[in-house]
Amino acid sequence: MTLRPNQNLDQMLEAVLIVARDDLMQARTPGLVHIKYRFAEDHSIASLQVWASETRGRWLLVCEYSGADSAAGSPNLAFSNGYRSDLLTQYLDFVIEHQSEFARAPELYRDSLVQVQVPTENDKARALKLVHEAQTPNELQEPAVLATAS
Repeated sequence: MTLRPNQNLDQMLEAVLIVARDDLMQARTPGLVHIKYRFAEDHSIASLQVWASETRGRWLLVCEYSGADSAAGSPNLAFSNGYRSDLLTQYLDFVIEHQSEFARAPELYRDSLVQVQVPTENDKARALKLVHEAQTPNELQEPAVLATAS
């Protein structure tokens, strides 16, 4: 995948939360979902946590990523508090595996927070489009040089 100008890590994580929000909370249920993450010295994501709040002031851990890959070679994403979402797993795995291809702020060791409220249908459509664009190989790649016999 080639980085596109509109794809930065915060926007991609926000899009993932919007797309998977209905798996975590009832559609139209007021409340918030957020991703908190921190970078390691090598600019990779050191830790990532997804939290949900259906009741003001009460947050429950949805899942967390430890920064170390599992024995199977995939990101180590562990769910908590009865939450489970194949969609969130799929998209977070993709973002974590391709994290170096998304633009990000240059500061290391900073906590970042991306928060999502109840999205509109337009928000959902834009988020899904952004996620699908990121997963689609860039059609503008330079063509392979063909060897020709002279």
